[in-house]
Amino acid sequence: YTNTRNYEAALSSISRIAKPSFRVLEAKQKLLFQMGVQNFTNSAFGPAIDYFSESIGLGQYNAQTKADATYWRGESYYRLDKIDEASRNFRDYISLTQVKSGETYALAHYNLGYIAFNRKNYNEAEKWFSKYTELATGENRVALADAFNRRGDCHMQRREFAQAKGNYSRAISTSPAVGDYAIYQMASVAGLQRDYNEKISLLSRLSNEYPNSPYMAQGW
Repeated sequence: YTNTRNYEAALSSISRIAKPSFRVLEAKQKLLFQMGVQNFTNSAFGPAIDYFSESIGLGQYNAQTKADATYWRGESYYRLDKIDEASRNFRDYISLTQVKSGETYALAHYNLGYIAFNRKNYNEAEKWFSKYTELATGENRVALADAFNRRGDCHMQRREFAQAKGNYSRAISTSPAVGDYAIYQMASVAGLQRDYNEKISLLSRLSNEYPNSPYMAQGW
């Protein structure tokens, strides 16, 4: 049943075992996790949370499955705009997971960065985004460039202009396709520093490289 992804039938079979062994309960924990992922993929976030919670609550039969269920429960809460629950699950995942590398571990930091950023807690947000840029594998270059942009925004809020410009530059080099925001923000920094020649130069660059950018109208 598991090999054919018939998870419901597999769970039904397990429920008929009077005294399930450790291995059977480990299999059940993994099956509940897979049911959660299946529902998450179908945007059924409420049922996904229920399956992830049942997988987590079953016990410590497979430590990594428990950690992974915690991460994806956080993602499900995030999609439902239940931010406190999402934050708690992402933090728990970072503590629980045995895999301290890879995209999922990095994304937990990225998500916590956005939670802090949206709450205007720029010091904490910069810390999480900075950790993400250290951990990211480069698999998702758009997300990595976005994290550099958010780091730049955090520094800009604190009027740390040199650090802001440095991060915006890294965003452009990471993913030039989404570099228009970074160039626009660098022009804004130049304006705040009263370096108007630099601001004009950057806005001209924005116009030349990204003529259809939505930031064009704002820049001029």
